[in-house]
Amino acid sequence: MRQDTQYDVLIIGSGIAGYTAAFEAAQNGLSTAIIEKKLIGGTCLNTGCIPIRFLRNRFHGESTYGVDALRILEEKKSLLREGIQNGFLKSVDIIQGIGSFVENNRVIVEEKEFSAHNILIAVGTAPALPSEMRSIKKAVPITEFLNDFHVADDIVIVGAGIAGVEIASVLHDAGVENIIIIEKDSHINTGLWPETDGLILKELNDMGIDVKLDCVIKHAEEDEQRVYVFLDCKEVLEADFAIVACGGKADVEGVKLEKTGVILKEGFIETNEKHLTSVDGIYAIGDSTGGIRLAHKARIQAINAINDIVGKPAVDENNYPIVVHLHKQIACVGKSFEECKKSGINAAKVVYRTANEGAFISDGEPDGIVKIIYDASSKVVLGAMVYSIEAENLINTICLGISLGMKLEDLKNQIFFHPSCAEALTSAARNALYES
Repeated sequence: MRQDTQYDVLIIGSGIAGYTAAFEAAQNGLSTAIIEKKLIGGTCLNTGCIPIRFLRNRFHGESTYGVDALRILEEKKSLLREGIQNGFLKSVDIIQGIGSFVENNRVIVEEKEFSAHNILIAVGTAPALPSEMRSIKKAVPITEFLNDFHVADDIVIVGAGIAGVEIASVLHDAGVENIIIIEKDSHINTGLWPETDGLILKELNDMGIDVKLDCVIKHAEEDEQRVYVFLDCKEVLEADFAIVACGGKADVEGVKLEKTGVILKEGFIETNEKHLTSVDGIYAIGDSTGGIRLAHKARIQAINAINDIVGKPAVDENNYPIVVHLHKQIACVGKSFEECKKSGINAAKVVYRTANEGAFISDGEPDGIVKIIYDASSKVVLGAMVYSIEAENLINTICLGISLGMKLEDLKNQIFFHPSCAEALTSAARNALYES
């Protein structure tokens, strides 16, 4: 670590937003330090995306992990944390402890003071139980549950967002017989195009998972064995325990934002389009700023915050994919057809079913859909929805294409390995050009 405590950039929080900002700052020649109160990698690596992906692969289909799955998961998380720390060597100082503001450009950690020209707040969110369940010991936030994964006969999940529906699928594959998802809104809350709600509900229903939309929790009770959730529709749900996969606010406890002029709005840090807070020199990035919580969105916010500091132009933050993993994957990127109509864009669409694609048939999953939205005049691709195996890879291809201004002709003529699921994209583009 540097002998002095003055930095160009000081980052509070080492999740994907924080460590991306640290790498970017160091690569731009800025003296950089990152403060972490718990584990390097934040929620995504330790109690979020990575554990869910590991457990999904562990329980769905063939697995070599066996009974030592949780031990192997801890080893994998440790390797990932080590990889981040190795990337910091000689370029980023790691400061362990809680970073608390003294004033706008000064932070104290374990009684040692640090100052910086620019401070980035990347603290993520702290889980929060609904007020009706805060006294219930058998109701746990999903991040806590993923630290101690276990199964039971009956489980209630609160929240039909990405985390809620994905953990429901994992628990089904792990052998849980009765799973109920409660959602206070009248729709699924994944951030995907609204038209995908039916696909998600079909996947969940096929697994025997009950989804109760437009249901509000009135109160909850528990005894030594069970938890009881009382809904506004006068229904009472009974389970071994409940997982809360919604809610949460910016994790600013101990950060002492009150020492600055940084504004919190509805529990999240308010920022402008450059990710600056209400105080010059203090930025906030990632989940702590609200909106849809996606690690890859946090990553691009981190890049743009550093770009602003060093005077580089911002990159487009709006072209990000959303993917939900169930037995099939549902993925979207860009503008939907309905969004185009509302914006006055003369758009067209093609819907292609994958039933005749060799890779899908060979893999035993022929029932898939590729929908591409494009400008009716220029044929520039504007968005896409994919429902299939490997949808995450297909949507990433479209995401890159959109960022490069790809047209249908470009996609049709792209050479993809055969047989592969990506060939469905070329087939969809070909059909669109033929139909138009």
